[in-house]
Amino acid sequence: MNRLPGLFKKKKMGESDIVPITNNMNNFQAIPRAQEFNNPGIAIRCVALGICQAGIVRGFMDSKEAAKQAKAIIKHCDWRGDLGGVLGPSLFECNGDPIKYFNESQLAATRIDSALGGQPAKLYEAIESFESLVPTNFVPAQDQLPRIKPVVYKGKSAAYNRALVFDCEKANIVKIHEDLANVRALASYNFEIASTQIVLAHNLYLQNRKGEGSLFIYGKKFTEKEKKDLDKRIGLDQDGNPSQIFTTGYPYPESEFTNCPVTQIDVEAGDYVVFRADFPHKVATVCKPTKGYRVSWNGFFTLLYGTANELVYWT
Repeated sequence: MNRLPGLFKKKKMGESDIVPITNNMNNFQAIPRAQEFNNPGIAIRCVALGICQAGIVRGFMDSKEAAKQAKAIIKHCDWRGDLGGVLGPSLFECNGDPIKYFNESQLAATRIDSALGGQPAKLYEAIESFESLVPTNFVPAQDQLPRIKPVVYKGKSAAYNRALVFDCEKANIVKIHEDLANVRALASYNFEIASTQIVLAHNLYLQNRKGEGSLFIYGKKFTEKEKKDLDKRIGLDQDGNPSQIFTTGYPYPESEFTNCPVTQIDVEAGDYVVFRADFPHKVATVCKPTKGYRVSWNGFFTLLYGTANELVYWT
């Protein structure tokens, strides 16, 4: 795993290690950096600031509880053929009808609670840990205190939690993509997030063997013009459909990342990862695949008003 030399010692970071707020959140680094932390709030803050592209908290959830939740999700999720299973709404998949997403979000907690016999609050603990984070020796003004809230549309709030289930037998479980294009496609709606230039994704892994469903983050970003040019050059994708990288961010051809710096993050059940999802990334199996599923809780963040003190979330 790559580390950022000169800033971190080779240890998990604690609250006393966090750096002061700076304005380097959009810095581009050729090599995506991953760093381990002992607190998800600090991991979120450092990724939002651009200090690293991925923050990892090992063993954030007890493995027995993770296995219990994974089993319930596999049983109760909505299956989408080769795309796997989902439990909970997706703003991106409802981008033609955002009202549908926010209506579904109001029911998401009840549905998940029913499936699992109790609200899976562990991912929300990661969100709350960001808000409780005040760096050592930092005395902020009231409007600088860390705050995090859901995206709101016409008085309805986004969900914080969504389950994803993927088949581990595939080599490429999720093809190379980025999640910024989807947000930009919502610009016609009055969303707080429509003009953002940064997207963070966070996952809590419930069922995942090391090397089976590894996350790969690429050190190459494309401008909007480059995405449009890429669509023209590709023409039709592998499924015979017009390339829509500019509007959906999915899928980028593997050939565009030849010799590109890449960081691989192997995860196991109970691990928490937050990363810059506006960087191209994929999920792939690098070991001998087994029959079974990769199961995780998933959600997204972006910065509100361009400050790493305020974040909004959605699924």
